[in-house]
Parts: sequence; structure tokens; C-alpha cells
Amino acid sequence: MLILLASHAYAYNAGRGRAEAACNAAALQSQVDALKRDLAAAQASERIAAGLANQARVREETLKERLSNYEQSIAGGEPDICLLGPADVDSLRGLVR
Repeated sequence: MLILLASHAYAYNAGRGRAEAACNAAALQSQVDALKRDLAAAQASERIAAGLANQARVREETLKERLSNYEQSIAGGEPDICLLGPADVDSLRGLVR
């Protein structure tokens, strides 16, 4: 009887250990899958951010060029003029469009 009880206890513990291992493996696989999804989302965000940064650099260069052209266009004006005329105001507004 004692041998039968011991064999049942051993079989129970062995089955329980395998079941726990399978459960732990499934939980770890679920975590790995979640981390892979997070990584893919982060990489997509990085690509979007790089594209936006590139667009910002292009916009900055365009605005710098427009400003430089504007500065050159008013550099030859009369030195005693202090106020900007309507055309100058419109030119300034047009720089950022």
C-alpha cells in the first residue's frame, strides 16, 4: 500500500511539474510575442520620426534660402529709409508660406 501511495505521489508531482513548465513556457512565449510587437511599433515610429526630421531639415533650408534672397533684395535699398512698405510686408509674410 505504501508503495502504491508513493508511486501515485510521484506521478502526481511529475505531472504537475510538466504542467507548470508548459504553463510557464506559454507565459514566456506570450511575453516574447508582446515584446516583438512593441519592437515593431518602435521601429515604425523611428522611421516616421526620421522622415519628419528630414522634412523639417528641407523646410529649414528652404526658409533660410528665402530669407537670404529677401535680405539680398532689400540690401540695395536706400539707406535712409526706415519703414517697410506694403510690398516688403507682403514679402516677409511670403517667406513662411
